[in-house]
Amino acid sequence: HFTTPFSSLGQSPEACSSYTFPRIMGYAKANEILLFNAKITARQAEATGLVSEVFPENTFAAETAKRVQAMAQLPVKSLVYSKELIRGRERKLLHEVNVNE
Repeated sequence: HFTTPFSSLGQSPEACSSYTFPRIMGYAKANEILLFNAKITARQAEATGLVSEVFPENTFAAETAKRVQAMAQLPVKSLVYSKELIRGRERKLLHEVNVNE
């Protein structure tokens, strides 16, 4: 399961979750999780886009090892440049959000 106990601890969201969660799963679900400490299952996290895939516990180690091995074969510079293209323009905003949180 996933939960963010920020408000029950008297804290505001952190790690840019106040920005990224609404973008990923929409305002309603993000509010439910960030403001009201809702607990969601791994399947719900997958359905909302918080995680990309869920594996059964009995196959988790094998599945992740297989994926890590495949990822390790990819050209590092291509991954670095692609990640920068995908998220780079948001870096300044994410730093601002992180400071505000």
